[in-house]
Amino acid sequence: MATDIVEEALSLPELAQDWPRTGPGLWDSCLSMASNYFAWMNYAEPYIPTPEDIIPKMLTLASVMPDETLFDLGSGDGRMVIAAARDFRARVVGVEVRRRLVRECRRKVRAMGLSRQVKISCRNFKKVNLRTADVLATYLSSYTLNLMAPKFIKELRPGVRIVNFDYPIPGWTPARELEVTPVGWRKPHPIYLYVMGVRMT
Repeated sequence: MATDIVEEALSLPELAQDWPRTGPGLWDSCLSMASNYFAWMNYAEPYIPTPEDIIPKMLTLASVMPDETLFDLGSGDGRMVIAAARDFRARVVGVEVRRRLVRECRRKVRAMGLSRQVKISCRNFKKVNLRTADVLATYLSSYTLNLMAPKFIKELRPGVRIVNFDYPIPGWTPARELEVTPVGWRKPHPIYLYVMGVRMT
């Protein structure tokens, strides 16, 4: 499983303690684990914007409330961030690794007078602390969601909602699933809602 990469990386300190007994063989294993881990950390999802007409449906499905803290992991041009702050009055943290998109999003946020509600961070979202989140709103592949699952379990409180367009979290049971057809698309696509601590697996 893809999550094995993360679990192996977390075991590196324990393996290092066995160096006197295992010698160079352990070093090779540690290097392999570290290589897999850093490859995952440097992987970036391709930029595919969430269809704009789907965003209100995602935020409504997640029951976003005023003053809740919403994280958009891979916030792109800021369309989800802006909708959550403007229409749902949430406090929003957008996380995006592409500097051009971060600049574009910050410009839009300032122009719309939403700077007090919105923070845009130019970072790899795998390194962002999620403990303050009430909602995660994302458009991520199942591959990335699977890799992020251990982080979700570790950092997200019971009751936190995760809403993702088009792709499920492998091995998790959604609390709700909604079929929608974005404007210009031919077929319906799912929105998945997960609630931490509720029917997850």
